[in-house]
Amino acid sequence: CIFTVFIGIVTAIVGFNTDYQHYLFLTVLQGIGYGVVDTFGNCLLPELWGIRVQPWMQALHLFYGVGAIFGPLLIGYMGFQMTYHAIGLISALPLISMVIFRMMQHPPQSKIDYKALTTADEESSQASTEIEVFEEDELGDDDEATRVPVTIPLRVLIAIFYFIYGGTESSFGGWISVYAMNSGATSDPSTAAYIATVFWLSLTIGRIVAVFTAIYFSATFMLRFHLTMTIIASILLLLFGHLSVASCYLVSASMGLAVSAVYPLAMTIVTDYGYTM
Repeated sequence: CIFTVFIGIVTAIVGFNTDYQHYLFLTVLQGIGYGVVDTFGNCLLPELWGIRVQPWMQALHLFYGVGAIFGPLLIGYMGFQMTYHAIGLISALPLISMVIFRMMQHPPQSKIDYKALTTADEESSQASTEIEVFEEDELGDDDEATRVPVTIPLRVLIAIFYFIYGGTESSFGGWISVYAMNSGATSDPSTAAYIATVFWLSLTIGRIVAVFTAIYFSATFMLRFHLTMTIIASILLLLFGHLSVASCYLVSASMGLAVSAVYPLAMTIVTDYGYTM
């Protein structure tokens, strides 16, 4: 929450800034804040959900695509400065909501009278204990305690994978418009921008679908499926991407669906092989 508010403050300042050098410095601060929030968010969900984290991780990264779609739309509708002011205000809402929630759940008490516990409280405590024991028995050998930490070589391998994936997603989303114009598929800048929008839109749709498919399929199966789709989409880009606007739209949508669930899947796949997140 602290870094979310930090992002909101920096974003609000960007909206009032008119100096390019100051803008560059503020974007660096934004990047630090976003990186901390993103990292802590990815670490928090496994602690909350354990081996059942996969659909929740997909839901978390779903909103990355939502922001990528609505951000440009807001700038087009409200203007650059107003959008930054609005996002800065919205970034402070999670902290405010959490403070209110904590106050409602744990109202301040001057003194706790342990002798005032009623029989109903004791029965409720006993029932909660029985439920916890039942859940531990139900997990059995698959309990989180039986899992081992991810080894250092595997962490290095995952880091390399993310390096490759990050380059794939950002380069395609950032340069597909330039590719469409330079390859002769279109000469209209607006059409080229729409092609990039289709990529982010299909990525968001893919993550919405992944929230539900993650309930029924393992991370291993889903990651293999999406990586296969990524290879097919890359081949389509090389063979047909330059032919027409329609082919660019098709390739952009295919690539968006292909890479949509890869990022969260690479984090949750270790649970399929007995590791803890």
